[in-house]
Amino acid sequence: MITRGAYLLFFTFALLSILESCHKHKIINTSFYYRKTIYKSDQMEAAVSANFTRKLYVRIMDVNMDDDGISPVPVSPITFKDKLQ
Repeated sequence: MITRGAYLLFFTFALLSILESCHKHKIINTSFYYRKTIYKSDQMEAAVSANFTRKLYVRIMDVNMDDDGISPVPVSPITFKDKLQ
């Protein structure tokens, strides 16, 4: 038979665990994926990348199979009008 003190100890531990888990601060690392065929940075993208993100993933090209289905070939590779920072 479980005593009343054991119940009290269990519920106190459970309550403290729940309350402590609510106060953890998570660090969120935001990143963006650039999926256009011409990379040209504008003011909005520059502001977002400077203030809100540390990573920018850029699509270089899509890859498809040739007509014979043997070799991979690039499809619509990206053209860079601006430099990546």
